[in-house]
Amino acid sequence: MEAANSNEAELRLRLSEADGKIRGLEEHLVWVEDGKHKAEEKLNSIVSCLQRTIGFSATGGSRSRSTIRMLRGRSPSHVDTTGKFLFG
Repeated sequence: MEAANSNEAELRLRLSEADGKIRGLEEHLVWVEDGKHKAEEKLNSIVSCLQRTIGFSATGGSRSRSTIRMLRGRSPSHVDTTGKFLFG
């Protein structure tokens, strides 16, 4: 009987430790998901800003005339007449 009680106490202790680990992992998961969400928001903001800067629209995907003029004015040797960057 004493061995069974000892075994039960050991199992309860292990169960309690496992429950504590589960709670810790769940809290860590919430923290990681929050960080992921914040990073995605920042990246979406950066993408949106870059798209506006280079004149891409969500529907058309083309550059505006003012963006092309700006690109031409900055570095004519690296931008062709359509506003596309030349590499090489």
